[in-house]
Amino acid sequence: MSTPYDPAGSGPGLPHPPTAGAPGHGGPPPAPAGGSAPLLPPARLSPRVLLIDPLRTLRSLLLPLVGVLFVGGFSPRSFLWAAFGVVLTVIYTAVRWATFTYQVTEDRLELRRSLIGRSIRTIPLDRIRGVDISTPPLHRLLGLAVLRIDTGASGEEAQEGELNALTAADAERVRAVLIRRAAAAHAAAGRTAAPGAEPSGGTAPAPPAAAAPEEPAAAPYGEPPAPPERTLARVPRAWLAYGPLSGAYLLTPFALLAGALGVAFQAAEELGISARTARSVGEWLLAHPYLLAGAAVVLVLAMPVAGGLTYAVLHWDFTLRRRGGFLVAERGLVDRRSVSLEIARIRGYELLEGLGERLAGVARLRALVTGLGDARTRGQLLPVTPRR
Repeated sequence: MSTPYDPAGSGPGLPHPPTAGAPGHGGPPPAPAGGSAPLLPPARLSPRVLLIDPLRTLRSLLLPLVGVLFVGGFSPRSFLWAAFGVVLTVIYTAVRWATFTYQVTEDRLELRRSLIGRSIRTIPLDRIRGVDISTPPLHRLLGLAVLRIDTGASGEEAQEGELNALTAADAERVRAVLIRRAAAAHAAAGRTAAPGAEPSGGTAPAPPAAAAPEEPAAAPYGEPPAPPERTLARVPRAWLAYGPLSGAYLLTPFALLAGALGVAFQAAEELGISARTARSVGEWLLAHPYLLAGAAVVLVLAMPVAGGLTYAVLHWDFTLRRRGGFLVAERGLVDRRSVSLEIARIRGYELLEGLGERLAGVARLRALVTGLGDARTRGQLLPVTPRR
């Protein structure tokens, strides 16, 4: 972990932030302006998503379906209507899967949907700032992954692309193609923005710069060349005990309580529980203050335990790698997440120490990345670890 800082980016240390206008890592030149030959042919998401989408859609329809059963008095007709709603949900998700395709060309990613009207979302490759892969529990069980594309569009997910769900192998292949072509487009843009100065009179022209090592050309779908990879840091599991020192995780019990109260109020409104009933419950609790005091003591005692567990689940097996021109941070126990940060967009590093962290000699490391949505979370390079 305590590896030396390497300004050239060739050793085990973190790469030095490039100066403004500097190009990214060497790569193949972009395709001509008019070229749009497909790098990845049009493809659909994995059909296994049909085992996930209906469940995800039915979760939002659970209360309406329960309402249908209540209104119908749990009669056979009400169960028939509820079953009809479930069948329509399955049909809708199947049609939505069959009418969605994605394709990567030389200069853009195209997401096409033609459920009722036709929609084509185009994401230029030179606008891509990061490609993330996450594997929620159900996706991991089915060997699927969610690929999200960050374009730096004000950090709004509605402005970004998402492929949910690809097979784990396809997600890695698509990411490899996207980050390779995006890095090449960014490097070409850097060379265009900062052209070499013309030699003045009486001054010998500067020798041409050494050509960057050429990367393998874009390989056909299914066989992308593996970029060079080096592990920069791996957080031991024993260091997860530092998690509660960051402060925010200590409030986990109170956050869970607030969420439970919110769900209870929403369920009460859906189920028709009157305000009088809710008020009587509140009056009963006020009449028994020792219960409230006991609950407060339990919440305070649970702060370090719940905070530590939450931190461990989110940052389990935290690993930082350098893969080609990107830093890749992977973490998570239940929902495994992989975040790719283009090195050419990193403008610096930030070392964060709260009061408890400073007293314990630990800190957090974050990259300062331009044009990255949710940079505070996605720019994390190390969680709470010893400062050295």
